[in-house]
Amino acid sequence: MYSNRGTHISDLEGEGVQNYFGGGGDEEGGYYFANSLATLATSHPTYSWYPNQTGGSNEGTLIADTDFVNGNEDNGHTNLINIFDDSSNFNFFGINYTQMYLSTNGTIGFGDDPTPWHAYTFQRIPSALFGYNNMIAWCWDNLDYDSDSSADVNIRISRLSDRSIITFWHYPNLEGTQYITAQVVIFKNGNIFIMYNDDESTYDSTQNDCSIGIENADGSKGVNYRYDEEGGPIFGSNLALAFGQDESTLPAEILSGSFTASYTYNEYGSNYISIDWTTLSENDVLGWFIYRNSINDLFTAIRISSLIEGYGSTTLTHVYSYNDYTAKIHPGNVYYYWLEMIDFSGNIDQYNTIAQVVIPDIQTPGQNNNPIIYNFSASPNPFSETTSICITLEKTERVDISVYDITGRLIKKYNQLLIPSDEEYFLEFQAKDRKGDSISNGIYLISLSIEGKPYKTEKIILVK
Repeated sequence: MYSNRGTHISDLEGEGVQNYFGGGGDEEGGYYFANSLATLATSHPTYSWYPNQTGGSNEGTLIADTDFVNGNEDNGHTNLINIFDDSSNFNFFGINYTQMYLSTNGTIGFGDDPTPWHAYTFQRIPSALFGYNNMIAWCWDNLDYDSDSSADVNIRISRLSDRSIITFWHYPNLEGTQYITAQVVIFKNGNIFIMYNDDESTYDSTQNDCSIGIENADGSKGVNYRYDEEGGPIFGSNLALAFGQDESTLPAEILSGSFTASYTYNEYGSNYISIDWTTLSENDVLGWFIYRNSINDLFTAIRISSLIEGYGSTTLTHVYSYNDYTAKIHPGNVYYYWLEMIDFSGNIDQYNTIAQVVIPDIQTPGQNNNPIIYNFSASPNPFSETTSICITLEKTERVDISVYDITGRLIKKYNQLLIPSDEEYFLEFQAKDRKGDSISNGIYLISLSIEGKPYKTEKIILVK
């Protein structure tokens, strides 16, 4: 993930390299930041919109304009409201909070005196002046919770087991000429993510002044991501921004591109969908759940697996596979799959990557003289130098075995291998290409073809 799961990760230095990542120093209170464009960072967040927070039918608690009882819908704030669904603390610059204020002008405040958050005159972060402190500034600007300017404007809070999501939907500026859509995600572990939804925004950040960042209680420390049209971007495309102090918050690092779904059948004619993924490391991982839907919508997806046991804390690579026998196998059916991780503390993380599969035209194995493949696998997998490819067929056949990298480039090919019937045939593959040069770490595909027609493809992973 890293990226597959939104987070900051460390080894970030300076005050805004590329304006995409930085922080971590004393002036920032130990907070790092990174956005989803931070390709030079050790890791970066991934944009992931919490799906049930949209204009129209929603879940979560509605914060109406009439809830801004201190001041008004233009310059005001709510009463204290709970951050989470229980009494858990949110640690912000070393101070624990259980409640927060929402301001109409693009900030979320903590502490006892939110009156300054009526102000729409944004400042550089951090600043001890004017008492504008102790806040998350997701878009500190002259905004206005006004349905006359944006008919479907709303604010909603969804409180989950490990986080709370505050959605600002079609939230207009004072003039009512533009609106912004964003989510602020506050985690119990102290991390803060902000999702800027470019698809549902007309806010022009190149022409509108604003301030974005986080600041402590006395204004002495903070992270200034954007100020007065300068700094990191927030629009141009959907973008994620993350703040956090922990340099190793990833419960599991999934190998990029390894989460896949594929239609297959076994020698008994049983059709199913195989879901596979690989972790490069795990931290306190109890296990995994798999969700499935026939449309690309995680919120309405159903859980199809029982708990798939994880490996706790490990720096070793592990390959997972789960077979879905419950999906209806009809040609043209499309299925989407998602992963959910649970740690030993009960915290849940849903990974953003989607595995998609389309059911092809189905032929029962053995019909139309199609060969029956009893076994086509590689071991060890992952491998560091050599892996053994095992092939077992019902009938004697001559086969071609091809090895491709993840982009489809041919790495090596073994032509016209004679595979005897009902016997295990082993082929050793060393981590070298056709020229004998060593290949790099990553995912590779081995394909079995008979008479020029591919029948089976398996994934292997090289980790030196």
